[in-house]
Amino acid sequence: MDSTPLCWAPWGMAVIDTDKSVKPCCAYRGNNLGKITDSKSAFDIINDEPWQDLKNKLSKQEWPSGCRGCHDNELNTNWSTRTYFNTDEYLLSLRDTYNSKIVFMEFNGSNLCNLACLHCNPTYSSKWAIEWKKMRTHLSHDHKFHNTMPNVELVEQNLAQLDLTSLRIIHFKGGEPMLNSETLCVLEYLDKIEVLPYVDITMFTNGTIINEKIIELMAKAKSIRITISMDGTGDLNNYIRYGNDVDRENIADTVAIFSSKPNCVISFSVSVMVYNIFNLVDIRDFWLEFKTKYKKTVDFPYFKLAVTSPNYLNPRVLSDSTRKDLINFYENNQIRTEFEYVIKLLSGSYSGDSVHNEWVDYTKKIEALRGNSIIKLVPELEKELIYR
Repeated sequence: MDSTPLCWAPWGMAVIDTDKSVKPCCAYRGNNLGKITDSKSAFDIINDEPWQDLKNKLSKQEWPSGCRGCHDNELNTNWSTRTYFNTDEYLLSLRDTYNSKIVFMEFNGSNLCNLACLHCNPTYSSKWAIEWKKMRTHLSHDHKFHNTMPNVELVEQNLAQLDLTSLRIIHFKGGEPMLNSETLCVLEYLDKIEVLPYVDITMFTNGTIINEKIIELMAKAKSIRITISMDGTGDLNNYIRYGNDVDRENIADTVAIFSSKPNCVISFSVSVMVYNIFNLVDIRDFWLEFKTKYKKTVDFPYFKLAVTSPNYLNPRVLSDSTRKDLINFYENNQIRTEFEYVIKLLSGSYSGDSVHNEWVDYTKKIEALRGNSIIKLVPELEKELIYR
C-alpha cells in the first residue's frame, strides 16, 4: 500500500456479526457488505467489490458513510475504534501481515442473550424480542428484528475457508458469548489448527454465566482478557442491564474463576449513558474493592465508551447546567485520569429538545413495561426527566 489509510481495519480485520453479516470492524455502521449464507462465504465478502471500495476510500483519506461513528466519537471524546487500530502498538507490529491474512477477528455469533440492556436492541439480544415489538411504534429507529440463533455448521464451513494461520487477536461479543455454542465452535477450530497458543482472546460478557468447556479452551490461548460489562452497581445495574439480577455475588464468582487462570486479566467495561452518568464513581470504587482481592484485575474500569446509538441515551440530553455540575464533579473526583473522556463528552453541546424528549418518552414507555423507576435509583435525574 503506497499511502497510509485513514483506518487500517479492513486490511487485517473481520467481524462476523450476530446476523452473520461481515464487516471490517465493530464500529462500522454502513451498508451491508454481505452476509454469510450457504452460497456466500466470509471469504467471498472480504474479497468482493464493496469491501474493496471501502478500502479505496480509506486509502484516499476519505470518511466512508459507514465510518461516521468513529468520526463523531473522536469529536466527542478524542477516542474511537479507528484511533485504537491506528495507534495500538501490538496491532502496529502486525501490520506487515495485513492485506493477505486476517490477524484480528471479532466474532459476535448469534444474538442469544439473557439480558435486555436499555442501550441494546434485538440485533444483539434475543431477550429484547417481546418488549421490542411492544415498544417499536414509539421508537424513532423503527426497525424490524428477528432472532439469529446459533448455526454451528455454517460457522465451521466459513472458518475452514479463511486463512487464520496468522490470527493473533480475537474478540468474542454477542449476544452473550458464554451462552453461544458458536463460541465453543470457534475455539475448537482454532485449537484444531494449532493457532490457539498464539492468540490473545478478549471476551465481553455480562458476567452472569460460566461455560466450563469454553473456559477450558480459552486457557490454552496466549492470553485472556475478560471484560465484564457493568453499567451501575446494585439495582442500577439491574435497571440498565435488565433480565437477571446481577449482584456482587454473580460478579465475584466470575472474577474468581478467571483469576485462577495464569494467562488472564479481568476488567470492567462501562457504557457511559444518561442513566449512569451520576454514578461512575460508584462503579470505579466497586471495582477497586475487587482489585484488593484479585490482583490480576486492571486498576480502573474502562470509561471511554459513550452510548451514541440511540443518541437519546447519550448524557448530552441533559441540560447545560447539569452537565457543567457533572464536569466539576468528575474533575474533582478522579484518582488518575479515568474520567477524562467523560469530561470531554459532557463538554460537548446539548443534544437539543427533540432528542431530549425522545429520551423522556423512551424512559416512560420502557418503565411502564418493566414496572421500575430510574428516579428512585438516581434522584438527580428527576429535574431532567421532563418534556421540553
